[in-house]
Amino acid sequence: QKAPHASSLCIITGCMATARRAYSDIGNFDEALDFLDVDLDFSMRLRRKGWRVDVDQSVRVFHVGGGTLQAGNKRLLRFYKSRWRLLRKHSLIRNARLARTFILARLVLEWIALRVFGKIMFRSDEILARKVAGRRELIAFCREHYS
Repeated sequence: QKAPHASSLCIITGCMATARRAYSDIGNFDEALDFLDVDLDFSMRLRRKGWRVDVDQSVRVFHVGGGTLQAGNKRLLRFYKSRWRLLRKHSLIRNARLARTFILARLVLEWIALRVFGKIMFRSDEILARKVAGRRELIAFCREHYS
């Protein structure tokens, strides 16, 4: 399979090699970001400092095992927290109020759909309850923290 174009490449931290000078130039990984976005941030900071990000097609990396399993709604909340921070850090949200409004509107529509059609969509009341609670938690988080 052909590697992605270098301008859109994101280094995955589990299989990267970074020159010591590049690592020192951009600093350590941003500990305020969750593991979900630390790769993107690292790659973006490398590029902004003028470092080349490339692929070695001859190397193959296989990940055996995995991280701690977590409920989907917990992972989704982690994603929302981390991605907003990443996008704000790199000035990729032009109008935060508008973005917040659209994100909240979508989450509220998802919550309504779950409340109205959830019994049809999910056979398990437990799964449905987790999904509804997860959306409610996401909405509360975005209202409080997205600015």
